[in-house]
Amino acid sequence: MPGPPLRGILSPPQTSITWIVKSASSRLKHAARLAIADSDSYALGAYLSLQATEKLKLNGRVDYGWGDDAMYYSAADAGGNAGERNKLLSLTGTADYTLWKNVISRAELRWDTCLTGDSPFGGTDAGTPTDKNAVSLTANLIYQF
Repeated sequence: MPGPPLRGILSPPQTSITWIVKSASSRLKHAARLAIADSDSYALGAYLSLQATEKLKLNGRVDYGWGDDAMYYSAADAGGNAGERNKLLSLTGTADYTLWKNVISRAELRWDTCLTGDSPFGGTDAGTPTDKNAVSLTANLIYQF
């Protein structure tokens, strides 16, 4: 649910910031190595949106996810200790620019990191990740019908 707009702190006066905080949790039953186990995973996200100009909108997001081992990645496969809880953080920044009435260009920069000593990202062989961080840059051109 969006929070109240923060008006008058930025110029021009029509600029506003809207913030949203969301959380989710799940209790999952899954089969791991032929054994049925109860596992928990949780996620918390916060979003910030700023209409900088009539055509430019800036968005920011932070996500934090944590859960039992193997809910997001296998700690043992990522260089950590088997059974260690997964803890991940991501930061995302997006710029939307309206080129024309129904055409939006968008650029997004995202950084994902593991908050434990594990390395759940990257690698050249499947199942053998080697990186603690992952960074992506994407660009979109969106035509709205």
